[in-house]
Amino acid sequence: MILEVKNLRKTFGGVVALNNVSFSVKNQEIFVIIGPNGSGKTTLFNVITGFYKPDEGIIYYEGRNITGLPTWKIARLGLVRTFQNTKPFLNLTVKQNVLIGALATTKENALKRTQEAIELAGLKQKEHRLAKELSIQDRKKLEVSRALATGAKTLLLDEPFAGLIDEEIEEFLELIKGLKKSGKTIVLIEHVLKAVKKISERVMVMDNGNKIAEGSYDEVIVNNKVREAYLGETIITP
Repeated sequence: MILEVKNLRKTFGGVVALNNVSFSVKNQEIFVIIGPNGSGKTTLFNVITGFYKPDEGIIYYEGRNITGLPTWKIARLGLVRTFQNTKPFLNLTVKQNVLIGALATTKENALKRTQEAIELAGLKQKEHRLAKELSIQDRKKLEVSRALATGAKTLLLDEPFAGLIDEEIEEFLELIKGLKKSGKTIVLIEHVLKAVKKISERVMVMDNGNKIAEGSYDEVIVNNKVREAYLGETIITP
């Protein structure tokens, strides 16, 4: 297992955001986390990547205890997250934005990483375009490219399909498949269940800070607890 999370607990005041959440991710796996809004998914990413310290629990990455390490140290180990709301440097080009993500290394290596990340994210034809000129889809690709440029081995993607039309979703699915083929491990939070059905190898479902199910998409989607959690929301049946 490349990532192991054991009994994570996080509270904010009297609110339990994560309640003894445990799961593990295999190397080069596509592992998807779903659940209603407010179920703790983004908080989980924030704790794993060092933005928040857990109240209890342990996180292992490649066998190393990374619990409570600062974000930059975790990133240097190869575990990097993206954000749903992209925030590129709008007046810089795609290439300049990506290069910033690669600067914690030698100049030669930074340039190499930048070019590889741009190509892997499918932005080669737009590398000299200003970020403010990009579509929502391309800004999401830029977010992935910036993460790749850090030397990431494992990507935590926060709702990469949000705001995309069907055609763009299909293109982004191919991007994620390409990342896996290149040797990356992918953990993603997602609400677009038709995309989850197509891309996931395993799915974990959260509700009110609790893990309520884990398995294949077809297994979790018929789970009674999952259906109760999604009551009133659109859900795709097998």
